[in-house]
Amino acid sequence: MENMAKKIHETNAYGIAMQSVLKPFNIHMNRWCDESNPEDYNRNFFTSTGTLTMEDVAQALEHQKKLGVHHFLLKMSQPLDEAIVERFGLEPDHSYIMALRERERSKEWKTNHKIVVKDGQKEDIYADILAHSVNKAAPKWKEIVRISMTRALEEAKTHPEYHWLEAYLDGNIVGGCYILCHNGCIELDDLNVDQEVRKQYIATTLMKYVAENFDGLIYVHAAINRTPKDMYAKMGFEIVETSYEYFKEWE
Repeated sequence: MENMAKKIHETNAYGIAMQSVLKPFNIHMNRWCDESNPEDYNRNFFTSTGTLTMEDVAQALEHQKKLGVHHFLLKMSQPLDEAIVERFGLEPDHSYIMALRERERSKEWKTNHKIVVKDGQKEDIYADILAHSVNKAAPKWKEIVRISMTRALEEAKTHPEYHWLEAYLDGNIVGGCYILCHNGCIELDDLNVDQEVRKQYIATTLMKYVAENFDGLIYVHAAINRTPKDMYAKMGFEIVETSYEYFKEWE
C-alpha cells in the first residue's frame, strides 16, 4: 500500500482517464497537462517527485500565470511544508484513499435486482452515456460536457483497462462510474446516482458488479470531511493513505 497516491498519479492509466500527458517540470515536480483544455483542474496539475521548496512552488505558479491559466493545483502523497502553504496562500483539500482488503466483504453489500449493469467495453452504450451526461448538465455546461465526454468515451474505446459502467433501470441510465485496472489495482471513481432514484442500492449494485467481475485491489477516494468515507468504511473499505491537495486560483 505504500505511497499509493504517487502510484496512482504517475501511471499511464491515470493519464488515460484524465486525458492528460505527464511531463517533467523540474527536479522536484512533474506536471500533468491537457493543452487543449488548460483550465480543467483535474487534467492540469502538478505532482511532487521529491521534497518541494519555496522556489519550486514559486516557479510552478509563475509557469501557470505565463500560460494564462488561472489556477494552480498540486497533488502529493505527503503533506506540504506549512510555511510554503502560508507563503503562497494555498488552500488544502485532502482526501483518503480507501481500499477493500477483504474482498469477501462485498458479499454483504445490498443490491437492487432491478438494476442491469452494462460495461462499455462489452456493450455499445457510449451513445447512452453521452446523452445522459449532457441531459443532466446545467444548460450553460451542456456543450462543455458534450465535448469532454465525447473525448473521454473515444479514448476509452482504445484502452481495455478503462471501463465505463452504467446502471440501467427500466432501460434508462440512472447511475454509473468508471474503473481503471492498473498495477494490480482497480481504481473506482466518479460513482454517481441520479438524485430522483437514490437510496435504492444502485451505488452498491455497481460496486458489487466490480467486485464480482474484476481482479485486483479495489480502492476509492473519499473526501475527509464528507459522508462517503463513512459509507465506504461500513462496506469494509479501510483508509490506507491520505492524498494531499493544494489549490490556488486568481483572476
